[in-house]
Amino acid sequence: MTKHDQKYSTEELAELFDNHMGSAIDTPLRSDAFDLSDEEKITQIASKFEDIMTILGLDLNDDSLRGTPLRVAKMYVSEAFAGLNPKNKPEMKLFDNKYQYRDMLIEKNITVHSHCEHHFVPIIGTCHIAYVPNGQV
Repeated sequence: MTKHDQKYSTEELAELFDNHMGSAIDTPLRSDAFDLSDEEKITQIASKFEDIMTILGLDLNDDSLRGTPLRVAKMYVSEAFAGLNPKNKPEMKLFDNKYQYRDMLIEKNITVHSHCEHHFVPIIGTCHIAYVPNGQV
């Protein structure tokens, strides 16, 4: 039997989860995380990213690199890390289950984009969600 064939009890799975997964749901943020405006963040990140590129020896006058610090800063604030701000959290809605649907509802192949907070690199994956409605969907 391979490790992939192994079956775990509910208790064993709970123990594995408790011992190997982080318990925090939210990304660890400082209390002042949203004190700066997005424009202020973009300005500061662009400056610091320019420093990083310079330290790496990249020629910021080259056509292909000109403007990159600002592009990266905008991408970080407006796209890649926009989800850190609670105001950007999608609104969840429940609806009455008018049709009395009782079978499992399944949504598959949902693309997930995130960033590893430890290595600061993109994570792209696929998830599947299933639930049995209980009065609402």
